[in-house]
Amino acid sequence: IDGEFEFMRYETGAMTRQVVGNATTYSMPDFMEFHVRDRASWEKYIDLTSAKRKEPEAIDEMKARYKDRTRPLRISGGGTWGRVRSEMGPERALLAVHDDPGLLRDMIEYKLREVEEYVVPVIEALRPEVIDMWEDFAYNHGMLISPAQFHEYCGEHYQMVCDAAHSVGVHMVAVDTDGNAMEFVEVASKYGVN
Repeated sequence: IDGEFEFMRYETGAMTRQVVGNATTYSMPDFMEFHVRDRASWEKYIDLTSAKRKEPEAIDEMKARYKDRTRPLRISGGGTWGRVRSEMGPERALLAVHDDPGLLRDMIEYKLREVEEYVVPVIEALRPEVIDMWEDFAYNHGMLISPAQFHEYCGEHYQMVCDAAHSVGVHMVAVDTDGNAMEFVEVASKYGVN
C-alpha cells in the first residue's frame, strides 16, 4: 500500500495499482505489468486459468431453464483482439503482430478452440436472439490493427460464431468496441455481424 493506492501481484506475474478499497469504490485498475509478456508467461497463464475453469452447465439443464423464456436471450461469442490486448497490454499486443506473430496466433487459436468447444454448442442448443462479442480495439481514428491483420488473426473466430448464429436464426450479432468503429463495421459485416 502506498497512500491511497495498493499494488496487487497476480500468480501470473501481472501487477496492478488500484485505489485502496476498490471493491466498494470501483475504478479501473492500472496494469503495471500484464499477464502475458512472452511465451513462457502465456503458458503459465493458460495453466493457471484453465485449471480454475468451472465446468459449464450441462446443455440440457440450460435448455430446460430457457425453454419458456419471455425475454430475449443473449449469449457471448467472446472476442479476439480485445482478449489478447487485455492479457498482453495494448503496446505489447501491437508489437507482437510483427515481433511474435506465432504467439499472437496461438493465443487467438486457444480462444477459438474454447468457442468451438463451449460457445457454439450452447448457441445451437439455446437458439438465442442475440450474440454479442467484445473487442475494444478501435481508437479515435479507427482500428488498432489493419483489416488484413484482422482477417488473418480474428476472421476464423468471427466466421465460426456468425455461422453458428445464422444457422439457428439468431436475429442480432453485435460487437462492442471503443473508439471510431466505422472501419471495423465494414470489416465485421463481411462475417455476418449486423
